[in-house]
Amino acid sequence: MLDKMFEKRLMEMVKEMPGPKREMKFSKQKEKGRKQWYQSGSIGRKAAIIGGLIITLGIATPIFAANFNINELFKGYFKEFKGTSGGEGNEALLSEPAADDNIFLTEASQIIEQTTENNGLRMSLRGMVGDANSLFLALDVETVDGGAFSSETDNMLNAYTFDKVFLKIDDADIGQYCNMTRIDDGSETGKATFMINETISNEAVPDITGHHITLTINDMKKRSNKIISFDMEKDIAELLEQFPALTEENEGLQKNYILKKTSADVKFSKAYPNLAVNNMGMVQGSLFVNLTLNGDITSEELSNQGLMVINRNTGEELSIYGMSAKSMADSVGGLEGDQAQSDFDSNNDVISVRYQFQGIGSKQQLKDAVFAMGGKGFYEIIKPGEWNFDFTVNYTDTSHVYQTEEATITISPIALAILWKDDSMAEDTVINQVNLELQDGTRVPVTGFSYGPDKEAYTCKGMLPVLIDVEKVKAIWVNDKKLILD
Repeated sequence: MLDKMFEKRLMEMVKEMPGPKREMKFSKQKEKGRKQWYQSGSIGRKAAIIGGLIITLGIATPIFAANFNINELFKGYFKEFKGTSGGEGNEALLSEPAADDNIFLTEASQIIEQTTENNGLRMSLRGMVGDANSLFLALDVETVDGGAFSSETDNMLNAYTFDKVFLKIDDADIGQYCNMTRIDDGSETGKATFMINETISNEAVPDITGHHITLTINDMKKRSNKIISFDMEKDIAELLEQFPALTEENEGLQKNYILKKTSADVKFSKAYPNLAVNNMGMVQGSLFVNLTLNGDITSEELSNQGLMVINRNTGEELSIYGMSAKSMADSVGGLEGDQAQSDFDSNNDVISVRYQFQGIGSKQQLKDAVFAMGGKGFYEIIKPGEWNFDFTVNYTDTSHVYQTEEATITISPIALAILWKDDSMAEDTVINQVNLELQDGTRVPVTGFSYGPDKEAYTCKGMLPVLIDVEKVKAIWVNDKKLILD
């Protein structure tokens, strides 16, 4: 039986829609280098809603976004570029909220409406906007009982996120981790809207339209300043005495400044009684520590909470620059090793971690010093669980494709992709900035871009901070090199 909540909401949408149907029509979209036919109408509004009800069962089909408010799903995130202000070198982008009938948002969007619940948390994948290489997804998250996300008040708007967001195309063996950002105003307790915006990295899929996507989201977490005690009887100075002193030449200190594992198993925590130190030492003011987890704590918990060194009497943070490193074997760090020296067991699960704490200074600083987790900027899991979605990308790719002597350039209102030809871009090139130059000379920066060689050629992909009119782009700047578009 269909979820009653969706049925009620979608039936209300039917009532609000003027007129029973409209004619089907076709339009022709002209792009640089290709022509494309696409359907821009619907056979009937109520028929489209029936498709929406099917979607709640897991079939992702476009419900003609013109009938729905994409801006509402994304909480007004999309802005149209309107120029710049300020002098040269100090320009600021000017923009205004995209209109509900923005051509790009109506053609390159898709309503999904899938919902799943776990551990008292309901998550709804509402819709998406994208092009051949980039994707924006809107997700509503709410507590089933209507309460706050955690026992503390929800007044920290950006405090909440999720530990892992993983996306795969066509059930491939590999996928990619994604960022998830909160975009609502926090006005409703126990409710939030998150957005995933990602440039797709899959060499086998140059165009994601028509492909199947699976999305797995794990563990809601909250930024916390809470410090979690290890409840240590001895301080770190006393623990240090149980291991031989290290020097830079000591064979236990590997080339990448990670201690070699030993057979030692020194327990030190009442809170985590099986957690142990297998090696420890000081070199050049830094403290090196190897921890054996022994099933008491996971590497994910340590990563989320962050391991630090504090003074047990004052709470002062002596070092929050703990750097964790995990190697398959000590040989990775420059020493010979075997599986016994690995940080992974035979099932590839993490069994030990290695840290370097910078800025300690001297052994005297470690008197009354203890290990702790948390502190400013770290996260704690508040709703463990897994939420899964799957859908097929079925919107219109409105990208324009340009050919220059050096590269193939694909531009949409939201993103840019450059594929250099042959050896026109050296593999060791470092790209510091990418900008789109418009016909009036103004420039729009490409943000969050990635670059490097793939199996065919050197590539650069990134997203735009505002919606742009592709027809007004006349050139691309990569560092100080200009690629003129035909």
